[in-house]
Amino acid sequence: MLSRPCVGDLEDKVGNRYEIALSVAKRARQISKRRLETGSEDISDAVDTASIEIMDGKTIVKVEEEE
Repeated sequence: MLSRPCVGDLEDKVGNRYEIALSVAKRARQISKRRLETGSEDISDAVDTASIEIMDGKTIVKVEEEE
């Protein structure tokens, strides 16, 4: 469960909880993979880092509109 930023804050940025889950998970996998490849010693949780990046606008979430 996210504590900061909370899911409600992310809903304002992304749109709905489903898209939040997908976006945060995708970005967290990218962060984890990059850490392994570079040998980073950063111990912060990748999910927390991903959600903060989305909230701060460092990571843009593109949501396709349904027709």
